[in-house]
Amino acid sequence: MMQDAAITALVSDRIYPMTLPEPTTKIQNVYPAIVYQLVSDKVETSFDAAFTHITRIQIDAYAETMKAAIDVSDAIFTALHGYRGMMGDATVGFCLLEAVRMEHNADAGYYRISSDYMIGHK
Repeated sequence: MMQDAAITALVSDRIYPMTLPEPTTKIQNVYPAIVYQLVSDKVETSFDAAFTHITRIQIDAYAETMKAAIDVSDAIFTALHGYRGMMGDATVGFCLLEAVRMEHNADAGYYRISSDYMIGHK
């Protein structure tokens, strides 16, 4: 996602594994941001002994407004949904949006759009 100009235009380098960092004097602007995590990774073996992974990744778009969260989530969708090609060292056969959930946490001051993507890769 760091290589996608539309995404980095919205979140800069605020793309984190697992959780958002706590605001500190060094990190004052935590939103908008993206948090990603592995949900599951199923390994399938074919008759020719080739291994294929079906991986579910959860990607959360955080922002201070619902519109900003939607903008980040839409940029992620545009970059990932339907993607085929190389992703790091993996050859991706498909990447599809599986599910979307929305949340507003008034106490913490954010909106979150949580999206699950299924990625088939070797």
